[in-house]
Amino acid sequence: MPDARLDEALQRSCIEMIRCPGTFCPRRRCRRRRRCSVGSAAPPPCLALLTPPERQLYDRLLAKTRYYAPRLSALVTAHIGATARQDVFALAVAECLRRIQPRTHWLHRALPFWANRDAPDNRNSHDG
Repeated sequence: MPDARLDEALQRSCIEMIRCPGTFCPRRRCRRRRRCSVGSAAPPPCLALLTPPERQLYDRLLAKTRYYAPRLSALVTAHIGATARQDVFALAVAECLRRIQPRTHWLHRALPFWANRDAPDNRNSHDG
């Protein structure tokens, strides 16, 4: 389990990924900024307003981000595979973790590099 500050950041990042703060969060500050502004260890209040499928998505997303938080090198490997497979969920996990890193962190350069690569079948195409 990650430390408390990291876990708070992961919770905020995951709830932002499913667009909760900008649409129906009960906190005005969150809605206006379209960012979660909860700064405590308590879960964001908008979680209570999620439908069961949305809550399941949030829980899956949070579990995966907690798994990859201490394993960022493995996250890059998973991101490369997810880009090739166009796996939106795995890409969302990578984006959640990228957003909580400081701006100078290497992850900000690594993930866009792999996301902007050509698909494997387009690299060797010839007009023949």
